[in-house]
Amino acid sequence: STTTEYQNVPVTASTSGSLVVHGIASTSPLTLDVDGDGQGDVILSAGGVSPRAYVELIESVIEQMDIGKKKEKKIEEQLDDVEDAIEKRDECKKKCDMRKLTKKIEHQIDDFSEIVQKLKKKGHISHEDARVLIEMIEHLRLLVVE
Repeated sequence: STTTEYQNVPVTASTSGSLVVHGIASTSPLTLDVDGDGQGDVILSAGGVSPRAYVELIESVIEQMDIGKKKEKKIEEQLDDVEDAIEKRDECKKKCDMRKLTKKIEHQIDDFSEIVQKLKKKGHISHEDARVLIEMIEHLRLLVVE
């Protein structure tokens, strides 16, 4: 028998997933509908989630949170900085100092985490939303350093 795994996929109450099986040995990517609207928001490959795909997943989760447009924009701007740092590292695999670029990504993740913590402390986001984001941030950190 053939087994396909999609590991470390975070979900929310409204998340659903779908895939197409093309016979015994072939499976399509997993399409996640994060917001429950019936449309795929993120597509994940078997065997794990790339940091870039995970950032997209975090963005989809943030869009579902009731945090107000101004706070959402602040969080997304910081997440964009994380995504830009990941893209830069991905684009220059051979000619760049990967350790230095990874440290930069980790610094951007720290900044993102700080914003979430501040918003939680000020009551701008719920404790549950903050918990979900912090768990996702920590998982993203693990994906980046792998």
